[in-house]
Amino acid sequence: QGRASSKLEQARAATGLTDQQKQDRIATASNELVAQIEKLHPNKPVPDLKFANGSHFDPKRNTDLPEFTVCPAELINTLKNGCSGAAPGVSGWTEELLHDVVTRDPIVANIIACIIRDIALCHVSEDFAKRLSDCSLITLDKESGGIRPIALCETFCKVASTIVLAREADALRKALPQQLGVAYSNGTDKIIHETRKFVRAHVAG
Repeated sequence: QGRASSKLEQARAATGLTDQQKQDRIATASNELVAQIEKLHPNKPVPDLKFANGSHFDPKRNTDLPEFTVCPAELINTLKNGCSGAAPGVSGWTEELLHDVVTRDPIVANIIACIIRDIALCHVSEDFAKRLSDCSLITLDKESGGIRPIALCETFCKVASTIVLAREADALRKALPQQLGVAYSNGTDKIIHETRKFVRAHVAG
């Protein structure tokens, strides 16, 4: 709990805004605002879930699933690194809450690890897939007018994607060597430094 509180305070400090300032910037709900959000984010059909071999989800079939497991230690480490004070998605679960639960009870840790594995493999029902793809939307008022919609994604999906991305980081870096947005830590900082170096070199010349 202490670590989670510390992380939350760091995240708040990094934004440069107090809680009251953040609250003031959140747009007031209205029918007009809802219409604007629906126009910016129209409902889309849930993607058709298929495995690499083209087969669909079958709750009775487990033999042709890829070899992919998530152990509790990997889950705990992923959740620990993800504790940033971020707001939850529709389920209400955050990395901090999940981390607290899985570190307290090894049985629960194993169960959640299995859930994360199934999400990563798309081995979930269509109804569950729809719930996982749902987001909570909040809007901030822009100083120049208008709104800035922010989608709060489901934490379970974020954890599953983080684990997959960490495992495939080397392959992604080799396949996409010219980008710094995927499988790179502090990619934005590197882009800024490289851009600054380029500008200085050419301006000086």
